[in-house]
Amino acid sequence: MVRQLALITMLTVSFGFALHVQAQEASTLNWNCHAIQLRPYGESTRAPVVTGVSIQSAGNLIAVVGDNHALNIFNTKEMRFVSQLGQHHDWVKSAEFSHDGRWLVTCGNDRKVLLWDTTNFDRPIQVTQAGHAIFDVAFSHDDTQLAIAGFGRRVQIYDVATRRTIRTLVGPSDDNRSVAYSKDNSMIAVGGRSGQIKVWNVDSGAEVASFQAHTRRIHSLQFNDDNRLVTCSDDRVVRITNVTRPSEFDELPTHGGKLFAVKVLGGNLLATGGSNNVIYIWDLTRLTRIGSLEGHTGSIATLDYDNGQLVSGSFDTQIRIWSAEKVAALIQQRR
Repeated sequence: MVRQLALITMLTVSFGFALHVQAQEASTLNWNCHAIQLRPYGESTRAPVVTGVSIQSAGNLIAVVGDNHALNIFNTKEMRFVSQLGQHHDWVKSAEFSHDGRWLVTCGNDRKVLLWDTTNFDRPIQVTQAGHAIFDVAFSHDDTQLAIAGFGRRVQIYDVATRRTIRTLVGPSDDNRSVAYSKDNSMIAVGGRSGQIKVWNVDSGAEVASFQAHTRRIHSLQFNDDNRLVTCSDDRVVRITNVTRPSEFDELPTHGGKLFAVKVLGGNLLATGGSNNVIYIWDLTRLTRIGSLEGHTGSIATLDYDNGQLVSGSFDTQIRIWSAEKVAALIQQRR
């Protein structure tokens, strides 16, 4: 157990409900978490803010990135950081493991996209050196494609095996913050500063939809299991949109701060995080808030979920690993 690992704390979850939905009884949720402090890197004495986390599906690793220019690898079996890698030279904005766990991709303000072999992190492959900062990267669900988005309207799609460009798409603005593939690999969506969403067909590159989802910058988007698009924004709204009929959408009750992260947990559950330092858990069927997870002391910038494990990263220079048993039980209860 490393020194940075905080004691496990029990967090009592508060809960509330949207006014337009009939309130139903919900038991208080007590979720354990590990609070893990990031370490300074290089000559710096300051721990980094966290802007990206990713859980390895077929393994024990969590990738953590932020403004210290390093890739931090945490091993959940050993409960310690096992690597701190400095191949980036500016703020690292995002990290994502491939679905089979073999690859990890990172990107950031240094305009680099690096592909790491998870069996040997020593020699990452540089996929591209873009002409602008890159904010987000996403693997297709069959791990054959890699999409990147950032400053500049171009959204680049690469073949993972050859690292060659498959196609270039034109994004909704010159400041694109989030990119995601649908679960069935049929669609890819991008959103950013303009609050507009663009969606394309993965195979043909043809535009499926273009619509205004938010009044301010979109920070995060993800498709749920039925191919609706979940988005969040500086306008404090979470919207769930049918992308083939964008006039059909649901909205969650307005949050208490700007929203930076959404993550579908399964079983029609959603986690959100933002500038009020709180994670909210939502029931997307009833459009109700089930409860909140508290403990972070800075904006929650990133969330990831896999196999019952929810991980959050914050400007408070910590990640928190929330109880897998509690998440799995809640998903089973809501099915």
